[in-house]
Amino acid sequence: MNQSDCLLQKKINIQLIINDKNLAQICNMVNIEMASMITMVVIIFEDKSEVIGCNNTEYIGSYAKSDSFCQHMLMTGIPLLVNNPQADIKFANVPFVKQVGFKFYLSVPLMSRDDYPIGSLCTIGSDTKIVSISQYSLMRKMSDTIMTIMYNVMRHNTKVKENIESLDSTLDDLTLSQEVG
Repeated sequence: MNQSDCLLQKKINIQLIINDKNLAQICNMVNIEMASMITMVVIIFEDKSEVIGCNNTEYIGSYAKSDSFCQHMLMTGIPLLVNNPQADIKFANVPFVKQVGFKFYLSVPLMSRDDYPIGSLCTIGSDTKIVSISQYSLMRKMSDTIMTIMYNVMRHNTKVKENIESLDSTLDDLTLSQEVG
């Protein structure tokens, strides 16, 4: 992990992007295409996993990083497909597997511009599946779209902050000139 990738994860202001309507639309589209139960956008931080978008808002929020499937995918940076996670020793005791009882999990990484995985777009289903090349391709394109949305939100937030700082400076100058005059 390089320094700019670490900074990217720190710069992501979750409150600005969480439950963004564009993320929800992407999750809904993937959910329909994959015939899944739940599709989520997850960012992995040092100490937690943050679901920032989902087709079911009930799942948006922070979770223990150790309870995340995404951390396994992030180690390799390549898509992760798990059929029957209850039968896989790495996943059988994950609370989410026990609570939701799903039989299919697919995630693709959300890649920074420096080609570092910072999270995932994942989809979960009630039946095992064979995933087609076009479905993998859709997931990859949607993960790229999510990163574009996140970069745009961060860039917009930076510009707004700069404009506010500029306005504050102008107001300070006006106040100072009124006090002098």
